[in-house]
Amino acid sequence: MLFFLIIISANSAFAGPLIMLLNNTYQDNTGAGSIDGAYGMQIDETRKLAFISSTTDDYLTAINFSIPSSLSVFGSVTDSAPVGSLDGIRSGTLDTTNYIFYAPSGVDSATSWYNVSAASFVFLNDTAADTGGAGSQQGEYDVVYVDTGATRWLITGGLTDDYVSSFDVTNSRTRPAVTGSFTDSVGACSVDAMTDLYNIPGTSLVVVAVPPDDRVTVLNVSDAGAIACLGSGYTDSAGAGSIDGIQHVYYEPSTQYLYVTSPIDGYLTILENVASGTPTLVGSVSGLTTPVSVAVSPNTFHGTKYAFVSSTTAGYGIRMINITDPTAPTLDAEIFNQTSGTCIYNSVYSLNVVENYLYATSSADACFYAIELKNDSLTNITLSFPYNNYYNDVMQYVNLTFNATVSDNDSLVNCSLWTNYSGSWLLNQTQDIGGVSNITSFNLTGLSNRTFAWNIQCFDIYSNFGWANTNRTVALNWSLRPLTINSVNVDDNIPPISEIVLSAGSTRFVNCTVIASDSEGAGNIVNASATFHYYLNKSSDPDDNTVHYTNASCDSVGNTSLSKEFLCGLNVFYYANNGSWYCNSTVNDADGLFAYDVNSTTINPLYALNITDGIDFGNIDAGDISFESLANITNIGNMLINVSVLGYARAIGDNYAMNCSDYSNISISSLKYSVISSLFSAKTGLSSSFSLLGLTMTKTTSLTPVMNNTFWQLQPDPGAIGRECTGYVIFSAEVP
Repeated sequence: MLFFLIIISANSAFAGPLIMLLNNTYQDNTGAGSIDGAYGMQIDETRKLAFISSTTDDYLTAINFSIPSSLSVFGSVTDSAPVGSLDGIRSGTLDTTNYIFYAPSGVDSATSWYNVSAASFVFLNDTAADTGGAGSQQGEYDVVYVDTGATRWLITGGLTDDYVSSFDVTNSRTRPAVTGSFTDSVGACSVDAMTDLYNIPGTSLVVVAVPPDDRVTVLNVSDAGAIACLGSGYTDSAGAGSIDGIQHVYYEPSTQYLYVTSPIDGYLTILENVASGTPTLVGSVSGLTTPVSVAVSPNTFHGTKYAFVSSTTAGYGIRMINITDPTAPTLDAEIFNQTSGTCIYNSVYSLNVVENYLYATSSADACFYAIELKNDSLTNITLSFPYNNYYNDVMQYVNLTFNATVSDNDSLVNCSLWTNYSGSWLLNQTQDIGGVSNITSFNLTGLSNRTFAWNIQCFDIYSNFGWANTNRTVALNWSLRPLTINSVNVDDNIPPISEIVLSAGSTRFVNCTVIASDSEGAGNIVNASATFHYYLNKSSDPDDNTVHYTNASCDSVGNTSLSKEFLCGLNVFYYANNGSWYCNSTVNDADGLFAYDVNSTTINPLYALNITDGIDFGNIDAGDISFESLANITNIGNMLINVSVLGYARAIGDNYAMNCSDYSNISISSLKYSVISSLFSAKTGLSSSFSLLGLTMTKTTSLTPVMNNTFWQLQPDPGAIGRECTGYVIFSAEVP
């Protein structure tokens, strides 16, 4: 029987388009304004208010974040008596149309509601305390309201007795009696010890988080207030898609995805088809530490979409997760955290994103955080005219137009011309612009005999801004300069602009384009050369494929009467350092004069690997163990990498290692691997999901690539004599 394994490699290039910056913090752990034991947070986006539940001090406090750098208390109320009680308040729900906050008291087994339209919160009414049977609110964590058109229903969740109940609160001044009630403590419709309730906007559906059963249950509230189970819910308590220990849910209306965490297994899981009552798995990612709350940014950052997940464990703060592809979310390597001071990220139970800010609470430290979300790469600005060192010796007033090409992944807002006449930069004029790319122009008239520097600054809608990489100089009524470099531009002609994307295991052609002018004519310009080097190196350093390249004779590709253009091409290897690089160009003329100028670019990180074409295990009888076969892995990127593997027979996730000509299959555990030569019994069985190989590979620093061996053995399952079997293994390069 012939067994052959086909190897597939998965390469990826990573860039971090988002950074999180702590803008401001609010802390109060006693008295009016307290957020001690902060658990739930409800947002009024129109008024820019965060309503925070203080479980420890029984306070409902609203923080005004209209100016994130100047957080303040909008209003606060406390009541631990039976009537209007906020005793043990953990969460609640906010009616932003009628400015009513519904607050559950798990201690007093009742729900109170307050008018929060002004700074003084006014008690309106409450439900009667109920500790058993239909209408029970004993130990409740959360409530939600559902508007069915004619009636507004308050939906409560009695955690202790497993009851979800409805109350007619259309008239907020009248104490309502219980109308409908639902209970189920096991199986597809369980609401056992529920911790979170969420109404899908524009529907009568309520999503329920059920920790004991690791379940999401969907309920429907009728016009008459009756509550019924819809579908069979969703449950998974291990591995990909786990929601083991679920506490909170987050629903994204634009995509209709439900985001759920598993505090026990460390997963973020994304579900769809929620409105059907039987949600299905979209994708999940592991590696989180006690994740609890989720928020999703409505904006993308350079095309990348993010979810944010908080942890209840000190030191694990908030993690960013790339959800651009929701079927395969990826975990950002960085943890947004603070381990010193009085406001560390400890027990972060609530997250919300409003515009370009993430708002979070710390239960343990009674803190509220305003965290700015910013693109980490600035607006791209390329100055066009006048050229650097532009001169004009005509002894009269001069009119000049200053041009720049501007681009940004997010919409642009404005650009400004700045000038420096005497050592200080001054704002000259500003123009409002829009779109993601623009050519902006500024006209200056009546310029007299002077020399000055200039640059252009642009902002986008998220207050990210950028300048052109270098200032330029204008000289008026000065003598002609014999030889001048007008511009140096460096790129690989592959998007994005001003960034170099290396080619895995090969070279990338990078071009430094140089334009020089000579007052004696283009024919007087003799040649040009260029060095391309890492920012920590010098132009004069020797060539090294990791940090330094030289083109001693650039190609002349065109000229005008006074200027000549040179192309200085360089073949840059795949293992060149990532980060800032400089092209430093020198131009010489026939009179022995020279001029030089420099411009910068960025070489992006490249995570990539190459592997053996295939493994032939030869002929093996069923039940026998093959000889060890080698699969060689080569790091063909410029970064340290971890290697992970998964296997399949015909389709990813089929849980087989091979498919055979007699229609039999080889089980996934029959194929094993190791990073050192070992017995079959000591090797690790292949998995149908990505698993770390236990191999970290350094980057190549010379023409000799970094290579590692992996060792593979097969013990086939029973099957027909003479069958041929084939399977697939995917190797993936990942961020360590």
